[in-house]
Amino acid sequence: PRQPEGWTNYRITIGADGKMSSLRQLLHADNFAQVKPGQTQDEVRERLGRTAQVQPWPQKNETEWVWRFRPDANDSKLFSVFFGPDGLVLRTAIGDDPKAQAQAGR
Repeated sequence: PRQPEGWTNYRITIGADGKMSSLRQLLHADNFAQVKPGQTQDEVRERLGRTAQVQPWPQKNETEWVWRFRPDANDSKLFSVFFGPDGLVLRTAIGDDPKAQAQAGR
């Protein structure tokens, strides 16, 4: 994983011969669309890899997991998954990456 500062999480598959048989970037729109309410934290981690940040929101009784990604070469976004106290997905969101905005404003 290249999180928390990078924009990629790769899954490498090793074949029976001990050689890499596939390399897949996990942080893309197709994978984000497959994260649905009711999924477990383990299911989300399996789909997206290690998160860049875990943010508890005690007043809402929620926990937010955040991944940094690039929808294109010139843009940086955050994909967030919000979990309830039972550890199940409540909702997802995509927003601007404040670090990228701060760097652009320098």
